Amino acid sequence: MSNTDIDKLIQKLYEGTCSRQELELLFDHIQANPSEEYTEVMSLVWERMKDLSLPSPEESERIYKSALEKVKNYEQSSDQKPMPSPLAVVSKRKRWRLALGVAASVGLLLTLGVWLFYELRAPLITIQTAFAEQQTLTLPDSSVVELNANSSISYRDNWTNKAHRVVWLTGEAFFHVTKKQKTGQKFCVLTDDLTVEVLGTSFNVNTHHAETKVFLEEGKVKLNFDTFSEEMLMEPGELVTYSQKTKKAQKLTPKSEEPSSWRDGFVFLENAEFADILQKINEIYGLTYKVVDQAHLTRKFTLAIPIDNYDTMLSALQEITGLTVKRTDTQLVIE
Repeated sequence: MSNTDIDKLIQKLYEGTCSRQELELLFDHIQANPSEEYTEVMSLVWERMKDLSLPSPEESERIYKSALEKVKNYEQSSDQKPMPSPLAVVSKRKRWRLALGVAASVGLLLTLGVWLFYELRAPLITIQTAFAEQQTLTLPDSSVVELNANSSISYRDNWTNKAHRVVWLTGEAFFHVTKKQKTGQKFCVLTDDLTVEVLGTSFNVNTHHAETKVFLEEGKVKLNFDTFSEEMLMEPGELVTYSQKTKKAQKLTPKSEEPSSWRDGFVFLENAEFADILQKINEIYGLTYKVVDQAHLTRKFTLAIPIDNYDTMLSALQEITGLTVKRTDTQLVIE
């Protein structure tokens, strides 16, 4: 493949439009041409392949034996030729690689399948918080994650000093990332909408309500969006919101308390519309709501919502708004 073809495949990789066959071609090229500049590309190839089904150990062994048999037959047929052919005069190493190309016709690129089998064999660790619950955890690289209520984070436990550090987030979390000065390893947070890429910094990610919000407290981060190739750099104090549905990224400077205020046990909302307050209560406690007078939804209030105390939350909501709030099963009825 030419350098132009490789560049096109890498571009498609970052755009998320590579087919399985293209991912396999890209991996094969990187394996044959190892280089530090391909480290990030290889990591992303792995991320794109993580949801593809892999063969069972028995199936992998069958494919492996089949490949060896095809190689053996191919070598014998070549050696029996009465006169040298172009194939017969190339090096044995090249003949082996050509024969493996024939073996790949069984439907799986052998080297890629084996690589993925061992990479994905590492257990996927998932930490899940319930409604009104928070947890703090330490990742394999000593980075610390504060996980908010109704959220989950997943990662594999085979982190090394070479590959990028990758986690998957649903919900909300604050990250204190350990900087890898010697290796320069990046830390990546994957959501349904984008990838947050950092070296070492502190930031908050919220994926609730079909969009991703990233607030940067210190350091620098780069956002890679899943639906287009444009990247966005963030500075401390900035808030970026984005969703695949709208395909619009907005960079904002929060006017109220930091979006990561929940780490102190309260979500502080300043001059917020009642609809946004109820939405935040839904995130934390899983309660739906019914507002009898819809005109109340656009009224604005300032209050602190406790993360783990339903009774205090209900009392504060009624006191600040002056409205009657009743609970029916999993629903709040506001009159």
